[in-house]
Amino acid sequence: MLEVVAAVETEPVSTGGDSADDATLWVNPADPALSLVIGTNKKDSQDTVSKILEDVAADRINEPVSDDIEALIATHAPGAVTWEGWRAIDAIETAAGGESAPARPRVKLTDWGALRDAASSSATRT
Repeated sequence: MLEVVAAVETEPVSTGGDSADDATLWVNPADPALSLVIGTNKKDSQDTVSKILEDVAADRINEPVSDDIEALIATHAPGAVTWEGWRAIDAIETAAGGESAPARPRVKLTDWGALRDAASSSATRT
């Protein structure tokens, strides 16, 4: 197995080490409701990335069947968070971390509604 070393790590969550800190997901492109959580910690994530890199090195990765990934995502996962949405979440979390006492790198949003609101706020920013 190839070894993957994280270039940047988030702060551990407050409940039991790295529990639920770095989820690894597989999104079913045909039916998002059938998507799976593969792992819930850094080791699971690193193991998954290592296996993907092994497949890439062995030329076992299929070529994408569509160049229009945005249309594919809009069709199969209309609630997906865009890159801009993720950046909006990141900005809110890091600002909250700077305002906390003591200051931290970030304060994670843990409520789905708050995450969706933060992600959608990127569309209204100018």
